[in-house]
Amino acid sequence: MINSINYGYSHDNDVAQDRSQWMAKLNDNTPLSSLSIPGTHDTMSLGWGGVIAQTQSKSLKNQLLSGIRYLDIRLGAYPNDPDLLYSYHGFIYLHSTFTNILEIVTSFLKSNPSETILMRIKQEHTTKPDNVFLSLLNKFLQNPKYSNYVYKNKKQNNPFLKELRGKILILQNFGGKIEWMPYPASFYIQDDYWLKSIWELYSKWEKVKDYLYKANQSFLSGEHEKFINYLSGTGGCFPYFVASGHVQPNTCSPQLPTGLTEPKFHSYYPDFPRVKLNSGIVMIFFQGTDILTMNYIKKFNPSYVGIIVADFPGQGLINSVIDVNFNKKKALTNNCCA
Repeated sequence: MINSINYGYSHDNDVAQDRSQWMAKLNDNTPLSSLSIPGTHDTMSLGWGGVIAQTQSKSLKNQLLSGIRYLDIRLGAYPNDPDLLYSYHGFIYLHSTFTNILEIVTSFLKSNPSETILMRIKQEHTTKPDNVFLSLLNKFLQNPKYSNYVYKNKKQNNPFLKELRGKILILQNFGGKIEWMPYPASFYIQDDYWLKSIWELYSKWEKVKDYLYKANQSFLSGEHEKFINYLSGTGGCFPYFVASGHVQPNTCSPQLPTGLTEPKFHSYYPDFPRVKLNSGIVMIFFQGTDILTMNYIKKFNPSYVGIIVADFPGQGLINSVIDVNFNKKKALTNNCCA
């Protein structure tokens, strides 16, 4: 049985490997544009709303311990409620507050001051004016309990790691007065998340793969651009399927067969695995973006992949993204996007 640290996809709430201090080994003078960072999409969507809404299985604490350093936080604003800001995924309340999130993140940074956390924040479910949402956020982020953990140099669009250590870098995904790093304006972003059916999984993967290639080529050209690449998808298929290609959500569930066979459909879905069945037939199977991305990074050894944002990332995927920071070798670019 393969050790769980090698899985690209995981539907378990565990810490397969402690990567709580992986940034400690990086040079202080590394700019944000040179960091390859594993992240989670809809970070707090842990199962409320069922399989169509669930995007993560690991608790926020376990995500951080596993090496996740980019969080996707969506908040509903309720100025007349005691906790003010609550976690949402669409209209689904995720039974967590912004206070809960900040407590976990700042506690982690206190114990691991070598690390930094990027936190995309947007308003979800509610439609309060931007200035109202901002004022509610500031009640937390300007609170002395948390303010020392917030990176405050809004004029610096490409900060060095030495400035970010022990800090939360807020990515402001809402309008109004700019207080933090603007999102999406500060990044090149691939987030084509809508799939009409399972048959669009390969098209989603091609977009992910294209951005993996572009990010690395930009880095090798010395352009200092920042990339975010979302592996996640939903719509006519479940988020777990886009991430895994599995029949069911479980970590070790079998891959779903496409029904297409070799050699007749040899040119179809070239990156999907081929498996010889007991009957002798070679079947083409679906494979999810988490696993495909992990395999791509291991195969081509890029020098930069940017921020990789996933649903249900396994330790193998997380580690592959982290390891890019320590490889920094010339990428194998020949035919890498064929």
